[in-house]
Amino acid sequence: MVNPKNNIIRYNSKNLIKKLIFISILILSLFKSKESYAAENDFDIIDGKLISYHGNESNVILPDTITSIGENAFRGCKSLTNITIPDSVKSIGSGAFYNCINLVEINLSKSITEISASTFCNCKNLNRIVLPDSITVINEVAFAKCTRLEHITLPKSLVNIGRKAFYECNSLKCISIPDSCKTIDYAAFYKTGLITINIPKSLTDIDGDVFVQTPWLDTQRKNNSLVIINNILIDGRNCKGNISIPNTVIKISDKAFFNCKGITGVKIPSKIDKISISAFQGCINLKNVTLPDTLVSIEGNAFSTCQSLTSLTLPKKISSIGDGAFSGCVNLQRIVLPDKITAISDNLFNGCTTLSSIKIPNSVTAIGQYAFYGTGINSITIPDSIIYIGEYAFSECSNLKSIDIPDSITSISDYLLSNDKKLTQIVLPNTVSSIGRFAFSECNNLESISIPNSVTIINEGLFMNNTKLTKIKLPNKLTKIEKWAFAGCSSMAKISIPESVTSIGAYAFENCIGLADIVIPKSVSSFGAGSFWKTPWLKTEQGKNALVIINHIIIDGTKCKGKVTIPETVTSIADNAFCRNGNLTGVILQNSVIKIGENAFLSCSNLKSIKIPSSVTTIGSNSLLHCNKELVILGSSGSYAEKYANINHINFQVSE
Repeated sequence: MVNPKNNIIRYNSKNLIKKLIFISILILSLFKSKESYAAENDFDIIDGKLISYHGNESNVILPDTITSIGENAFRGCKSLTNITIPDSVKSIGSGAFYNCINLVEINLSKSITEISASTFCNCKNLNRIVLPDSITVINEVAFAKCTRLEHITLPKSLVNIGRKAFYECNSLKCISIPDSCKTIDYAAFYKTGLITINIPKSLTDIDGDVFVQTPWLDTQRKNNSLVIINNILIDGRNCKGNISIPNTVIKISDKAFFNCKGITGVKIPSKIDKISISAFQGCINLKNVTLPDTLVSIEGNAFSTCQSLTSLTLPKKISSIGDGAFSGCVNLQRIVLPDKITAISDNLFNGCTTLSSIKIPNSVTAIGQYAFYGTGINSITIPDSIIYIGEYAFSECSNLKSIDIPDSITSISDYLLSNDKKLTQIVLPNTVSSIGRFAFSECNNLESISIPNSVTIINEGLFMNNTKLTKIKLPNKLTKIEKWAFAGCSSMAKISIPESVTSIGAYAFENCIGLADIVIPKSVSSFGAGSFWKTPWLKTEQGKNALVIINHIIIDGTKCKGKVTIPETVTSIADNAFCRNGNLTGVILQNSVIKIGENAFLSCSNLKSIKIPSSVTTIGSNSLLHCNKELVILGSSGSYAEKYANINHINFQVSE
């Protein structure tokens, strides 16, 4: 009201408050109305599935017509800060919100049953989230690198937490794992900030590195060097000396003692039936291991690089030993394999340099790749039960002198015995029909070998650099000698190639500095580059004629000078035949020639002219590159030679 005496305006205080509240609400509603929400055309939806979002709004409310969100649907959406997912959505694909670095708030559907792999990975500003009780699984890397995540409520329905699910969530200080949860997979909370963890007794499986590099684990280690939860030994990396694991322990988690340099001995209790992956890997001072009779399996890399381990008695019940279980045990001298194992796994004894002998049980049917790579074994008996031996299985065995391959083997893998410097004898059964690449290469003391008649190909580098090899019996059904097959066999003086052979590969006999006598049958119709380079045989042939021609193929012309006319009997020029011949100035090919191989005249720096007839239908792509700048190709109009000249920008002149 207005006082007429002094013109003072007076307001009722209650009315004033009401008006201020009204104005505040009005202002807030105006601001709220200006907030941006996603439009319907920002979504790509097919049959109820949200495939992708291409809007730029910060607040997104999904329509309830959506039943699922596809993989990577919002991936890398930097504008997104808030999202509401309706209960109509029953599944969210992996990586759906990956790298949404500004996402702060999520309202999840109560119908989803799992958080898929990488769903919220690298959402760096996500601070808190409540997971609905419908969720049973949090998959691998689901919330990894959510560096500001401080609080997450795990649902009462949760059964499993996947690999690295909360990896590097370093702001996460406390968590309560519900009673429903049974398993936590590898490194689920690795590098988090966890100080307080509520772990229920219902948890029956805790994988390796679950709590590694957390303040919580540091505290547990100070209290006891063996960290045991629900009778599961999850960590022992601070142990020293000889330890005896309590009889109550039923499992040792993966990597429990990984790289523990203080442990020197360990006794495993009877309730343990397996040694988990990498459980004692890198325990370089571990000398004594007592395993229980109840043990049935040793998993991959379990004792890898235990450099002080000299011997180990394996219980008879063991039926499987994982990849690399004893790899890098450089002082392991004695081990007896149990009769129940069926395979020598990959890399099992790789690098066990002092292991000089081992008996393979008759129960074994396969030897994995690199199984005995680099071991000190000097001889080995392979039982007839073996039907497969993997590549590099006995490679780099510097003391191995002889080996008999049983009749049960039909194929020799790549590099099987490569670089076995003391190997003098290899006995191959007639059952072998194929021998892999470089299988017997670098065996410097191997003097002779007989290849079974069932073998049709001498594979790439098979006998490469076998410097003492003098005698070899090639099979009568042989069709191919591949590249580098005998390269560097410096003691080989002669070889007779069977009439069944049609192809000799590149550098097959290169640098066989003693090879003077070669019998090449008429059946050979293909020679690779430098098949006989640096052999006395080739030098002799060059002395007879600068053009070395075998079975109508010029295999070498590097000693030719000036202008050369190719004989009419020649049908093709082999790869690299004249390569880098600086004395060659001109070439005339006859109508009999149909092919010029790769690099045939490459880098013939003084070659100025070459006549190529229309009979030639194949010219290697680099055949005439880096020749003289004045090079001219002479040939018929419309010929393949003209096409080649145009493609490679070489001068062409029509010449009939």
